[in-house]
Amino acid sequence: MDEKKKEKKPILELFNDGDIGVLLCPECGVGNMKHYRVEVFDRVEDDRFGLHLTIEDGKMKRDQGMTDNPSIRRGGLSVFFWCENCEDLSVLHIAQHKGRTEVFMGTIK
Repeated sequence: MDEKKKEKKPILELFNDGDIGVLLCPECGVGNMKHYRVEVFDRVEDDRFGLHLTIEDGKMKRDQGMTDNPSIRRGGLSVFFWCENCEDLSVLHIAQHKGRTEVFMGTIK
């Protein structure tokens, strides 16, 4: 019996444009992404609270919430994007975990 291999969608796609990589939309694959919000999370390992900054529309909000932190134990960064081509919303996460820096994309539904 043949098992069909599931096609895995790339975690992060970049287009090589000379000396830089251009982030591609996870939905349509086009490189016209605008960031509209940035969230920074900083905490001592495993602390319930830390520093959470949200920057959007020229304003900064500060609190101690770690709920949306992409790292389950340390600091993290989330950059929110809007695709000019298909209008999909997505987010690029950077997280610290077990001595590694993890980078992954997610879509916002």
